[in-house]
Amino acid sequence: MSFELFHPNSNENRSVGFIHDTRPKDNDYNLLPKLTFEHSTSFIIAPTLQAYKRSLLIKLLYCFVLFLLFIFERTFHHTLQNQELSLIFDLQTFWFGRGNSAFVKGFFFYYYLGRMGEFHISFLLMTHAFVTLYVGVDAMIALKTVTVSMICVFFLSMLSFLNGETRPYWENSKIKAFYCDGTYSDPGLITFLYLFLIVYCYRCFGQKEEELLATAPFDSSIEEEDNSGFNERQKKWLNRTFLVISLIIYGFVLFLRFLTGLEYLSNYFLSFILFAIIYGLILTTDNYIEDLIKQTTILKLYAKQKIFNWLIFLLVIEGLACVIYYQTDYNVDLLNIQNFFKCQSHNRHKVDTQRLYDEVIGKKETFESTSVVFAVAGLFFGASQTFRTISSINWYKGPFKMRILRVIIANLAMIPSWVLVIFQQDVINYSSSHFIGLSKFMLDCVHYFLLYYGLFGVLPVYIYLCLGLAFMDLKFSMVLTQGMMKI
Repeated sequence: MSFELFHPNSNENRSVGFIHDTRPKDNDYNLLPKLTFEHSTSFIIAPTLQAYKRSLLIKLLYCFVLFLLFIFERTFHHTLQNQELSLIFDLQTFWFGRGNSAFVKGFFFYYYLGRMGEFHISFLLMTHAFVTLYVGVDAMIALKTVTVSMICVFFLSMLSFLNGETRPYWENSKIKAFYCDGTYSDPGLITFLYLFLIVYCYRCFGQKEEELLATAPFDSSIEEEDNSGFNERQKKWLNRTFLVISLIIYGFVLFLRFLTGLEYLSNYFLSFILFAIIYGLILTTDNYIEDLIKQTTILKLYAKQKIFNWLIFLLVIEGLACVIYYQTDYNVDLLNIQNFFKCQSHNRHKVDTQRLYDEVIGKKETFESTSVVFAVAGLFFGASQTFRTISSINWYKGPFKMRILRVIIANLAMIPSWVLVIFQQDVINYSSSHFIGLSKFMLDCVHYFLLYYGLFGVLPVYIYLCLGLAFMDLKFSMVLTQGMMKI
């Protein structure tokens, strides 16, 4: 028996063909059982094995390069920072000029730009983006983005807390800072988080468009309403334009933070390395993360059980963070505190000399950002209540006018949070607050839980349903059983 690989047309791609029998024809047409295992599987196994080897090689090279970059950054970390201090001073002299006249002239712009990097302010700004995404664009992408982002904030805050890295204006009083940030700087939380949000949201929307295009010809039950007036090509270019503009603005903000003495360039370097590591891990576990979030919020059968599992997990990791916080030695350089007070005095802020030395900068200020885990708990409880009550996985859809109204209501609902953040320090400094044990960390935990529970749960259930702003599509109604649930 002999066989050859026959190609219908020699001009076509020779990687495609079929097996042709060269024997004289007889009554034996059952050729497939007579083929060996090598003949019958070589066209399938060989490309699959080749792709697996290529993927494994890319992952190994990726990890090896990141490991080398991390070693390089740690080795020359302090050497680079010493050079950067003089670079920042020279750059400020060139940019603002000598003396305080140019500094005072552009004070408000740079002050509020730096204030946006303050944790409470940046948290509320991100919440505006998250809730807009949740009630007006895509609820599933919003749930994934919030969950992954907040957990990253927690672990990066702990890493920054353990590193205990100073900021440039702490080290050198000649460096002018428009906003006196009291948190540690390595790795840069804002540097990592803003880049992660831009890239991850772009990937999520691109992945969604690919899934819709792939499933639409085969699954007639999936009907994605599109009232935007854009075709698929226009959407793709719109997403890419948004990505490019966001990265340009992001780069400009990084430059200004370096110019105003809030970040070192070496901090950016470590933040980019951590972004590459964490983003690679998320890409490999993205399907698992999505399934877990669906089971916690959308699938009714598992939602209640999974929510409490998440709550226990979040409480455990926050408890471990508290243990690490209280067991860490107080290590604050008095020169850094003096430069911090000089920054406040230069910016005409009230200098609180009654605070304990270890609560002025560094440890306590950085640890407070770990309270975001309570926002994740409020998110899961609220989103689960929304999907259980409305019983539609696409309640966030509907006409453009309906979506705009939901977005406006959700953003207006955050006004009390802004009032609380503005006057939070006054509430803490009130004499009765210390008597009842109220601290900034405890207030943040309660505030973030109630805020996310209200925005992602109470608002859709008790406001949107009453006003008729929840899009009730019966074709996408909630299925109560686990096995029949298909999204």
